[in-house]
Amino acid sequence: MNPNTSEFTKEHIGGMLLNHTSNRKSYADSGPDIVSRIFVKKLDEFMSDLVDRNCLGECIAWARVIEYQGRGLPHAHILYGLRIVISVLQLSMSIKWSRVN
Repeated sequence: MNPNTSEFTKEHIGGMLLNHTSNRKSYADSGPDIVSRIFVKKLDEFMSDLVDRNCLGECIAWARVIEYQGRGLPHAHILYGLRIVISVLQLSMSIKWSRVN
């Protein structure tokens, strides 16, 4: 997640705070709770696109894990299973091509 997004800057009321361990400015260090909240909201919306709205096809199974990097920024690993819909014509063509090759 990019901590410089507009959602984060709107949520961060105090503005950009200085990181105490260095002189560089960092949103992730000053508001990890806000970063996590925004990340989970965006991930939930993405998962609803995949699972509920079937953007990539019919979902038959899914799993996700949220992990946090050393700098405190979250990332997700997603496993997504699709139902394969294949017609009899497509199946027969693939069998023919597999026999030729």
